[in-house]
This record gives sequence, C-alpha cells and structure tokens, in this order.
Amino acid sequence: MKKSIAINQPTFLPWIGWFDLLDQTDIFVILDDVQFSKQSWQQRNRIKTDKGLELIIVPVKNKKNQTILEVEILNNSFEKKIIKSVLTNYKKSKYFDKYFKEFSYIIKKSIEEGNLSKLNINLIKWFIEILNIKKKIFYSSEIDVKGKRSEYIAKICQYFNCNLYVSPIGAKTYISQEKYQFAKRNIEVKFQNYAHPLYSQLFKPFIPYASILDLVFNEGQNSYSIMISGRKKLLSIEDFKNV
Repeated sequence: MKKSIAINQPTFLPWIGWFDLLDQTDIFVILDDVQFSKQSWQQRNRIKTDKGLELIIVPVKNKKNQTILEVEILNNSFEKKIIKSVLTNYKKSKYFDKYFKEFSYIIKKSIEEGNLSKLNINLIKWFIEILNIKKKIFYSSEIDVKGKRSEYIAKICQYFNCNLYVSPIGAKTYISQEKYQFAKRNIEVKFQNYAHPLYSQLFKPFIPYASILDLVFNEGQNSYSIMISGRKKLLSIEDFKNV
C-alpha cells in the first residue's frame, strides 16, 4: 500500500487545484520555512471581475533572505482595499451573504497580526472548513528536517514514512532533474493532473484559475463536488517524456 504526501507553500487565496492536491493525499504539509519570493503566489492571487481576472496583492515589507514565516504585511490599508474589491465584484453572487461577513472578519483579524503566513493559513483553514475536508495539516517549520530543494522535500516524505510524493505539476522540471533524491529513499513521484472544472460564475464568459473564493461565493455547498470533478489520474515523470 502506498502512503501519499503532498507538500505545498501557503498561497494567498489559493486556486481550486491547491485544495484538490490537499484532499487527495494521506498527509499534507504546508512548506512555510523556505525562502519567500516577492511577487509570488504567497502574496497575490486573482478574483473575477467584469473586466476579467484581477490581481489582489498583499503589500509586504521588503527584507533580504526572509522565509515565508518571517514576512510581515506592510500596512493595514490593504484590509479596506480587498474587502471593497470582494464586495464590489461578488455582492451579486449566490452565496455572498453566507460568506462575506466571515471572510471580512478573517481578513481584518489576520492583518492585525501583521504576518503574511498567518493571513494565508487562516484563509486556507476557512476554505477547508467550507469544503468540509477532514485532514490534519502539518507545517515544515515544525519538523526537524533539513535540506535543499528536492532533498528537503524527499526528507519530509521520509519523515512521515510516505512512499508516494504527489507534486504540483509546476515543479516537474526541478523534481525531474533531482529525482534521484526520491529514488534513493524508495519514494515514488507522481504529479497532480487537474482539469479546471466549469461552474456558475459572474461576468461571462467563464474564466478559469481564479481564487477558490470565486468558486465558494458562487457555488457554496456545491464547491467540494465541483472541485474534485477536475481530478484526473496522476502523472509520472515518464508521462512527460512522451508528450
């Protein structure tokens, strides 16, 4: 029997596929102690507007060589901006009244704490509750493991006695180049294979790859079944060689 694990960074307002990856593995680890990259998905994401997808960016304090855990939010002016943006673009969505008040509260309280990772994780936990996913989340910062890139990921897999690592497809290049790190630990590597599903969305035409906020505000309790409808058979490294 394979024991699977996925490891992913704490994205701001993640897309649907982020949660699909979490849901389909036995163990899920939030990678929160690696170096922060400015203008990455850790501090921005997209919502749907009448003009298409619009970026929402969390302003952060610029410091060299800081981990995701260490990143501080620049100021609380962002709070009013995001709440106004979500209000403007989602007030006509079917489940706006059900979720907007709680969403605004989480944004406000998290920004008061001033830490980007806490903001992201608080939102992630809220979405997990809405999706009714029952899974304990682990954090790499709380695990006594050291290493770089694929070596670090492989050691985390080993720490949890997992022999199947399910990677986001965006990491396929460097994972493929360093696959020996997994092979020597007898860990099989597979890649998430996700086809973005259609759902009811404001402002036609439908545009994929918005934050999961878009799905939740439009589909409510149907969000989980819609999310998993995009899940396909996992891909192997060899599958990419045949493309």
